[in-house]
Amino acid sequence: MRDTIITIGDDGSLNFVANEALVELAGDDKTTTRRASHVLPTNTLLRAIFRWLRDRCGEKGLVASFTRRWPCIWQADLAPSNGPVLGPFRRRQDAIDAEIAWLEANIG
Repeated sequence: MRDTIITIGDDGSLNFVANEALVELAGDDKTTTRRASHVLPTNTLLRAIFRWLRDRCGEKGLVASFTRRWPCIWQADLAPSNGPVLGPFRRRQDAIDAEIAWLEANIG
């Protein structure tokens, strides 16, 4: 597991890439969680199917788990954080690792 960088803003806000170990830290009703990026297939048709499935079935559950295992080429789209599209990556985890590295270097 990689180290987690947590930055504290002048207003006391915490910024970090969420992971299982930190879910409880941000678990109250005053917390705002926002998506920093989208890890998606690079293929236009697969990306459309991926988004359609996720819109209808959500980010958790069997369908979401199924889409995470697709054997395709992946990209990390950091548009929600005003960042670039990173990739292509042969493994989804490589896209996630690049996404986290970019966020830690550029957001905070």
